[in-house]
Amino acid sequence: MPPDMSPSLEGQLFTSNETAIIFDGPWDLGTYFKALGCNLGAAPLPVVSQTGLHASPFIGSTGWVIASPQASGATPQQLEAALVFILYMTGPQADLNLWNYAHDIPANLQAYNQAVSQLETGQLSPSCLNGIMEGIFAQAQYGQKFPNIPAMAYYWNAFHQYATAYFANQTTAQAAAQGMEQYMLQQIAQSGG
Repeated sequence: MPPDMSPSLEGQLFTSNETAIIFDGPWDLGTYFKALGCNLGAAPLPVVSQTGLHASPFIGSTGWVIASPQASGATPQQLEAALVFILYMTGPQADLNLWNYAHDIPANLQAYNQAVSQLETGQLSPSCLNGIMEGIFAQAQYGQKFPNIPAMAYYWNAFHQYATAYFANQTTAQAAAQGMEQYMLQQIAQSGG
């Protein structure tokens, strides 16, 4: 594994057929599908042999927040407009639109059920997307909720640094996990958290 490995480089190696597999999420499906078309697949991560449990990566969803008037200076009318926007964006139609156009797994239960129905009846086009999304949905059954806290901003750099070292056989899984934790705690402390 190259010492300068990054998520961007990983994606480039995958889309240029220089690697056979990538561990990524549905947010990059459009890029991979554009490059590889129906020569793409998705499947759940394997069961961890040491624990007998399924690998359980983070599962997150798109969310919306409104800043308080004290923090944003927003007027009551602006806050009301923001709330109307959020209510629309978290509604079933907007969530189904994200599914139809970007293949995001819907968080809204009504939209989620419609997406599952589309998969069960093979309605995605091109048809190879049905198998890809079935693999993504299968993995989602074993995911864990992504914590919605600012400190998670420090997770990704730590993860990529130590996962790269682990997969390059430069460290053990335990040392990589400890390094990730130490890096995140240092970053949180430096940011005043």
